[in-house]
Amino acid sequence: MATMSHAMIQNNNFGTSGMTSKQIPAPLAAEDGTTEESNWCGLRVARPGSRQVSSVASKKNTTSWIAELKDSAKSVLSPIAVFAVAIMALVIFNLLVSGVDLEFPRYGALLLSAVIFGISMLLAGMASPYYLGSGETATSLAAAAEISFSKMWVLGSQILLPVLFYYADFVSDIILIRRFWHSGHSAYAVLNSLAIAAGLVSSMFSASTTADRDALSLLLILFHVNPLLVAAQAIFLFCLARVATGNDPRYQSLQSYFHSEKCKSQLARSTLGEAFAEALLSMFIQTYALMTHTLAWNFLSFLSLVLSLISIVKSFSLLDMYPHVSREINGQPILVGLVKPEKTAFQLAVVYRLVEVSSQVLFFPLFQVVVDEFEFFGLRYSGVVLWSCDCLVQAVLVMKYTNWKPTKLMFAIPNTIGTYEPVLLRGSASRAFLSTPAALHVLTHLGELVLVLVYLFHFRASDVYKLWESHELTAGVGGWQLWAGGKRGISAAWTRFVLRYYAVCNVARYILFFFLQRYCACRVDDVAPCVRDILTEKAKENADDVDLDIPLDIAMAALSPGSGTGLDAEKFCKEIAAIALKSSYVAGIMCQVVARREVHRINENAESSMIRAGKAVLDAMQQHAMVPEVQKAGSRALFQLASGSASNKKNLYQKDAVNILLKSVENHREDRNLRSAVLFALDVLAGDEEIRRHLAELALQGARVGPQDLLTWVLESLGKGSGPRSDECRKDRLLQFAACGFIGQIAFNDEKMQLKLIEAGALVLLLQSMRKHREDRDVQRAACLALRRLSPLRVQRLRSLGLQEVVSKAMDTHPGHAALQREAWKLLETLEQASRC
Repeated sequence: MATMSHAMIQNNNFGTSGMTSKQIPAPLAAEDGTTEESNWCGLRVARPGSRQVSSVASKKNTTSWIAELKDSAKSVLSPIAVFAVAIMALVIFNLLVSGVDLEFPRYGALLLSAVIFGISMLLAGMASPYYLGSGETATSLAAAAEISFSKMWVLGSQILLPVLFYYADFVSDIILIRRFWHSGHSAYAVLNSLAIAAGLVSSMFSASTTADRDALSLLLILFHVNPLLVAAQAIFLFCLARVATGNDPRYQSLQSYFHSEKCKSQLARSTLGEAFAEALLSMFIQTYALMTHTLAWNFLSFLSLVLSLISIVKSFSLLDMYPHVSREINGQPILVGLVKPEKTAFQLAVVYRLVEVSSQVLFFPLFQVVVDEFEFFGLRYSGVVLWSCDCLVQAVLVMKYTNWKPTKLMFAIPNTIGTYEPVLLRGSASRAFLSTPAALHVLTHLGELVLVLVYLFHFRASDVYKLWESHELTAGVGGWQLWAGGKRGISAAWTRFVLRYYAVCNVARYILFFFLQRYCACRVDDVAPCVRDILTEKAKENADDVDLDIPLDIAMAALSPGSGTGLDAEKFCKEIAAIALKSSYVAGIMCQVVARREVHRINENAESSMIRAGKAVLDAMQQHAMVPEVQKAGSRALFQLASGSASNKKNLYQKDAVNILLKSVENHREDRNLRSAVLFALDVLAGDEEIRRHLAELALQGARVGPQDLLTWVLESLGKGSGPRSDECRKDRLLQFAACGFIGQIAFNDEKMQLKLIEAGALVLLLQSMRKHREDRDVQRAACLALRRLSPLRVQRLRSLGLQEVVSKAMDTHPGHAALQREAWKLLETLEQASRC
């Protein structure tokens, strides 16, 4: 059986997600003794060595590149995005009307619109990587097209397809309501209309209780507009993103945009009520109408049922999918799915959800078909009474396990057709993660099924036999007309299929549940530290007992992207440090939390929190020295802790941070992402004069980093040497940026270090990096700074290597980048002054 830490660390990648584009970049030392730290677009903010930057300045510094990028792309991308949204609206319109009356075959206009939409999206996706550049791929047309195809896959699978299913389900229900009305079954039309209204109200209520919503947002959800707006926002982000996925922190990927802008969570909240109110009730009504032949079996009725079933199954499956957040407290996520969609365990969970929902959705209409004599104003209600009793039982269970708080009472509705709990988590029989323990819920439904079967076969055996026999005898007699011309008797055949499908689903659901719990679920320790240990007192007031008892092993996966105010920084640093020493998974997540400035954001002025966080990170890196994910996340955390704070730099240095970082790369020499993270961390630490002198001494004394000395290791990062490793280093833009920045830092005001670097070939390597990565302005700027520090000693050598030509090319390639232009002018000016002496 999978343990918690082992299973979850396989489903996460700290190396690619631990450092986001909202982090500040490597620092560049200024001539006046202060430390200038540049964000990824080159905008600088001076940070005096004795003063910590304010929270406002820090926030502006970490996010200003987004505004600059949007402004620079606006003129190119906005018209394309508007055109793409218009084409998408045209596709949806054609889906609704099922083809336009033109000289095309049926659905011809729809196909043409889809082709135009696809071509426009391809061009829109190419614009950003082609005009703005990509951190990982050359900006040729072929490369831009490849990136655009990757982005289209992410956009379509995560946003556009769910939106299409959402509106297709809604429209199919509207059409069926019209058919009910025109065929004289006004009661069914009214009930189905009420189901749609219930879905709208439920979606609005769900959104208002899970996030802060204004009146306009709730109205957009109420009138089914919000999913379309989310799709429009996603298309704009699609145009803006330079890559689909990736780990270069300077360029936010489309996947990262969806996460930071909460597109998927907004879409999930907007459609949650539709799935568990509108789709659920509509399926009850339509299934009963089909079973009683009130509604004909045809393509539209079948499509409506399938779309509703997909909507419900998807909402249940999200509970186990990483990184979907199922529960928040004061905006702080505390419960997240732990299994990636490509894992076999998740796919089995989806199959389980399908058979579970199918069996429960058919359970109540079939009961009403058999027990059909109870009427109220001409409406039969036996199935409604059975569902209401089940809903009442589920409501009592929810209230009991949430300490009788009504905030989760509405979870009783989805609990009538499925287990609204993560099924890939396994605790004790009484352990709940959202509302009701999964095992108890399954046993409750099994007991209901047994009671109903006993009642039917003891008191209604003849009715059950008549139902089965009537469909067998009417095969080939009654029925419906199929879209291909129609054959009679298929209605009875489909009903027989439904009965068999219901029987198979009932058997399969219980087998699958116990198989998932026994062999696939992560085991949860019932005595482990829980969420209550790290939440603020105000957050605890808004939580119930189930929320507070969520283990930190689970909550840690959701803490790092949090944007709320529910996390108590002091408690977090105190409680997590001990757990991180035992679990490499928790250690990696803890370092991510610090790297993403969660501690800074919540308690900016508490120096004790910063000291405790730094100690926890260093202890975790030492304890899990052979786990690369922990080392990468820890290096990024140290980078953030040291950025802009002279006291933090000294505290980390006194706790042996430099040696821990060097030991980290010694243990993982082949990991270029770790090498970049360590260089950035050493760079920002070297902003302190004492630490910079210490690093220079280590380099001059030939301190070892594995089989190499420190200086050779740094220059190897720039591509010194031959072989596959050096080639890969030369291609890695982020590593080139980090190495150039570090060289510029340790060469500051240290002539011995400058001579050592020149003798080791740093000048040639820096110019080589500038030539190879002309389109990367960060590499150009950092290399210009490093060359400026080294140039006074080797003016003629630099001229012979073609420095002036390389720098002029960089200035021509990036005319709008102020920081690069300034560094280039300073380099040329320094070169000119040195040549006169």
